[in-house]
Amino acid sequence: MKTRLAHLLALVCTFTATTLAGEGRHFVVGLSPQLPEAERQIVATSLFDFILHRAGRGDRISIYDAQASQPVATLEIPGEALFEQARPRLLRLAAPLAQVKTFLQKGAGAGESGINAPQFLDFAARHLRRGSEPLAIILVGAPSYHDPEMAFDFGAEGAYPSDGFLALPASESPFSTVDKAQLMEGIAIHWAYLSEARWTNDAHRQGVLRFWSLFIRGQAGALASAAADTKTVFQRAADGVNTPAINATLDTGAKAEMILPRHQRVGPQESIRPTSAAERSSSVPSQGPSWLTDAVLPRVKGPAPRIGRVKAGLRWGDNDPQARSIDLDLYVLAKPGAKEISYRRAHTPEGWLWKDWLESPAVAQGFETVELHGETDLTKLHIAVNFYSGQHSAGAVTAVVRLWVNGDVFEAPIRIPAGAGNRGAGADHRSRDPHWVVIDITKLVDLRP
Repeated sequence: MKTRLAHLLALVCTFTATTLAGEGRHFVVGLSPQLPEAERQIVATSLFDFILHRAGRGDRISIYDAQASQPVATLEIPGEALFEQARPRLLRLAAPLAQVKTFLQKGAGAGESGINAPQFLDFAARHLRRGSEPLAIILVGAPSYHDPEMAFDFGAEGAYPSDGFLALPASESPFSTVDKAQLMEGIAIHWAYLSEARWTNDAHRQGVLRFWSLFIRGQAGALASAAADTKTVFQRAADGVNTPAINATLDTGAKAEMILPRHQRVGPQESIRPTSAAERSSSVPSQGPSWLTDAVLPRVKGPAPRIGRVKAGLRWGDNDPQARSIDLDLYVLAKPGAKEISYRRAHTPEGWLWKDWLESPAVAQGFETVELHGETDLTKLHIAVNFYSGQHSAGAVTAVVRLWVNGDVFEAPIRIPAGAGNRGAGADHRSRDPHWVVIDITKLVDLRP
C-alpha cells in the first residue's frame, strides 16, 4: 500500500511540475545591437533582473536582435518550486545567459540604439508566437526608424510620420497596417526607449509614441508600456499589463507626410494629437527665398547648362481664392533609379522636400520646395505635379513651377485639367491622368543641343 501511495504521489508531483511549466507565459525580448556603452550595463542589469527575479516558473523568454530579427538566446524557467529563487535559475540558465551577455558586449559603443520595430514586430507575431497564445514583446531601443531601402528616416530633427502612412500599401510604407487587422491580437508591447534626451521636445515625444501606439493598435495589439526606465518596463511586462498606455484617435483622413512639431512644450495633461495643417504652416518662415518670390527676368545668356545645382518650387492660388484650399504636390526624381522626393518620402540621398503645403502657399508668399544635393543632369531630371485633394468648380487648377539652376530661375505656368483631387493615385500613368502634369524640363530650361 505504501509503495502504491508513494508511486501515486510521485506521479502527482511530476504532473504538477509539468503543468506549471506548460502554463508559463511567453516573453519575446527584442534588443538593439547598437547600444551605446552607457546604456549597455543598464539594459543588462534590467534584463538579468527580469530573468532571475521577475519572470515566473514555466515562463519562456525568447531573446532576439531586434534589428536583424536574429535569435540571441532562448530560456525557460523550470516549473519546480526550487526555481522561485535566483541562484538555482542562474545555475540552470548559465549557458543562455552567457549568450545574452556576449551579445550586449558587442554594442556599437556610441550613437543611436537602433531597431527595426515594424519588421521585428511582424516577425514575432507571425513566427515566434505559438498559435494564438497571449504574447508579451519587450522592445529595448530607440523609437526612431531608418529604412535605407525605402529612403525612409524618422527621428532626424524631431520629425515623425503622420497617420496617413498606416493606410498606405506595404510597398509604399513600412508602417502599413493594410491586411494586418488582427495580426497582433493578444499581444502586448512594452517599449524601453532608454533615454528622454532623444526627444526634441514634449510634442516630439508624444507624437512618436502616439504614432507607434496607433500602428500597434491598427493590428489589434496594445502598446502597454513606453518609458526610458528599462526596469519599469520589464516590471510592467512581468505584471502582465496589457492595456494601451496611450489613448489616441486615428485621423483616417490624414495625408501620408512627415510632421515636424513646433518647438514648444506640451503639457502632460494635454491630449496627444498630430500637428494640424495650420500649425505646420505657421511654423515655417512667412516668406520664401528671393528665387521663389521675385519676378523672373528674361534670360539673355542662352540655354541653361546641362548639369548644375538644382532647386524646384511649386505655387498655386495667387489669383484664385477658390484654389487656396486645394492641395497640390510636387514630385522630383533626380535621375532614373533614384528614390522620388515628395511628401511621401521627404528625404532621400539626392535631396530634400523642405515644405509640403496642405493648402495654397500663396498666403505666406511661399513655394512647396525641393532642393537637390550636388549637381544634377537636367536631361535625366523628372518633375511632376499632382492634384491631391480639394475641389475647383472650374474643373481645372492653374499653378506655377519654378526651377533654379546655378542661380538662374526658370518658370512654367501649368494647368491641371481635373475638378477634384485623386489623393496621389495614377502615379504609374501620369502622362495620361488629368490629375497629373509632367513638366517638360528640356522646354522649361531651353536645353538645345
